[in-house]
Amino acid sequence: MKSVDPQPKSKLSPDEEEARRIVRAEMQRRAVTYKMLAKELTRAGEPTTPRALISRITGGAFSFAFAIRVLRVLGVSHLDIRPLKSR
Repeated sequence: MKSVDPQPKSKLSPDEEEARRIVRAEMQRRAVTYKMLAKELTRAGEPTTPRALISRITGGAFSFAFAIRVLRVLGVSHLDIRPLKSR
């Protein structure tokens, strides 16, 4: 019998994982919910729903342009993207 890994390995690249982590961290720093973010993105000309954002952000595979729009709406003005450490 084969053992089942309780947590499937992520199919995201290290860069996609980092992008997801950065966006989620900035949301947490500012106490912004997916509902609030959806409202602000819609106001900024990118209509979306909280459910669509959850799927897109937790999936991690989104464009850099989308990340910039999200970070701008969140009020991020500077971003530190040091090289990833080798694992």
